[in-house]
Amino acid sequence: MENLDPLFRKKIADRLKLVLDPEVGLNIVDLGLVYDIFCEENAVKIHVTMTTMGCPMTRYIRMSIENVLSKIPEIEQSEIEIVWSSAWSPKMINPKVMARR
Repeated sequence: MENLDPLFRKKIADRLKLVLDPEVGLNIVDLGLVYDIFCEENAVKIHVTMTTMGCPMTRYIRMSIENVLSKIPEIEQSEIEIVWSSAWSPKMINPKVMARR
């Protein structure tokens, strides 16, 4: 699966900003948890990480991602893969977001 349509990929990323990490209060995109979005026709695969292994919010965030993706009519198939390489760090937070806090 490849990133074939950059506009569709951006649409997905924008929608993923609706998914908040409830412990941190930031969306998963600005928090740096979304590592990659792969789009091919009507299928999407998302690589996402958590702030820590064993994060108690993993299931909640996964379900929230699935909910957001289900509201995008062009998506017929989606896969969310939790990845741990490379490990998340606070340096991955969007600096523009941190400047507003």
